[in-house]
Amino acid sequence: MTPKVTLKGISVGQLVQMEFTKKTEILGPWLKEGNLVLIYANRGLGKTFFALQIAQAVATEGTFLKWKAGKSSSVCLFDGEMGLESLSMRVGSIIDNSEVEMGRDAMKIVTFEHFGLKMPNLSDPEDQEIYTAESAGSDLIIIDNLLTCSRPMDSRLHDNETAQWGRIQEWLIKMRQAGKSVVLIHHAGKSGSQLGTSQRENIMDTVIALKKPARNVMIDGFQAELYFEKHRNFYGKDTEPLFIEYETSEWGSTWKWSTLRAQVYCEVMKLHEEGVKVKDIALMLNLSSFEIQSVIQL
Repeated sequence: MTPKVTLKGISVGQLVQMEFTKKTEILGPWLKEGNLVLIYANRGLGKTFFALQIAQAVATEGTFLKWKAGKSSSVCLFDGEMGLESLSMRVGSIIDNSEVEMGRDAMKIVTFEHFGLKMPNLSDPEDQEIYTAESAGSDLIIIDNLLTCSRPMDSRLHDNETAQWGRIQEWLIKMRQAGKSVVLIHHAGKSGSQLGTSQRENIMDTVIALKKPARNVMIDGFQAELYFEKHRNFYGKDTEPLFIEYETSEWGSTWKWSTLRAQVYCEVMKLHEEGVKVKDIALMLNLSSFEIQSVIQL
């Protein structure tokens, strides 16, 4: 006998009459309540610093780059790469440079050292319960990073990347349904795109890429270009690429930002005033001669 099917679809008329609670911006339009976010970059572009700064801003109702936290939210950060000593130094530096005091319980940190040699496997449904339990009281979950927090369930089986991601995706959807936001930190591959299956981007509300600038200035810290490669429900100036810089000195650390458009203009005009030829500027900044000439003539 064919089992009876309960129909759950709704009409378009019912859909447009439904009322939804407006989601609070946790940190700008790209990170709202219940959002799933993927941030990826090559090594050396400050992924962990970026993740920690997001956590600090969210936990203190503070500001990071151009974004202001909409409210103070509890954060749970899972770090599968850095030990407690290194994290203590980085978190301490962030707290010392913050204008807002962080509550003792505002941010929780879980590292591989809490479990021995490696993090629980986020692609294993049983281990997912550990992540769920550890982050039970948190509004924002940060996973730093996918490579160290997930792996095949059994090396003897054909547990490919797509299958692994399918299980992680199910957990992410559960977190979203519970009203939690999740930020995944990931690595870029040799091509510059995020490493591995592109299926990761399908359920994401926001995908951010941090990329090395064409003309990288040597500083104690790092510089990066920030691109919104996916931006669900926010548009225009909110998605404009940024130039970001993190620099440390004996007086502390600072974050700076500008639009990428403004940064390119400054770079072009500086080189032009130094007498560098248009074609050479184009090579240095990975732009066309026409684009350089257009900037100079503004």
